[in-house]
Amino acid sequence: IAPAPQPMSAAAEAPTLASIKPIVAQRCVMCHNAQIANKQIRLDSDADLIAHSQLIYQQVLVTRAMPMNNSTGMLEEERLALGRWAKSAQAK
Repeated sequence: IAPAPQPMSAAAEAPTLASIKPIVAQRCVMCHNAQIANKQIRLDSDADLIAHSQLIYQQVLVTRAMPMNNSTGMLEEERLALGRWAKSAQAK
């Protein structure tokens, strides 16, 4: 069982949408785009990312279910960055 995500410290500012987009493009969009949209989830636009920020947090950081079987080789620091971004997006 993975350790529970730690709260964001004041020193660790949340990444910007622009800074997480390359991670999403490399690790998520191949299965969540206009052509495929697995589970009817698209992550190929800013609006989609923001709309699904809570789901991203749950699936990438909390349950670690995505990417499925970590098929795209997502790194721990990428998970943490997406989690910090998603939490900050939800707060807005």
